Amino acid sequence: MNKIPGIKLDATTATLKQVQDAISGLTTRELNKLRQDFDKMGISVNGANMTFTDMKKLLDQLGSKARKLDDQLGEVNSLKQRITYFFGLTNSVNLLKRALSSAMTTV
Repeated sequence: MNKIPGIKLDATTATLKQVQDAISGLTTRELNKLRQDFDKMGISVNGANMTFTDMKKLLDQLGSKARKLDDQLGEVNSLKQRITYFFGLTNSVNLLKRALSSAMTTV
């Protein structure tokens, strides 16, 4: 049942009163057809609900993996900073050694 006679099923134009009036005017046969259509949609909705539940689980897992990846990226950045600090410190020590050696040679 794609149409209800007398009303346009558009969310912006249909009102609850129009829907109620249309349902009141349905024959038993039309009402049974409408019930069957809703039953079919109910089955579809349940199937879609399972799909959305599965998608939610997958998105939760993806979020968890993204958080772990972000944590690992933080660890990599921390390691990079430590290495930079170490080599910077090593270069400073080497420069100090050269300066002392140069000063001793000059004296």
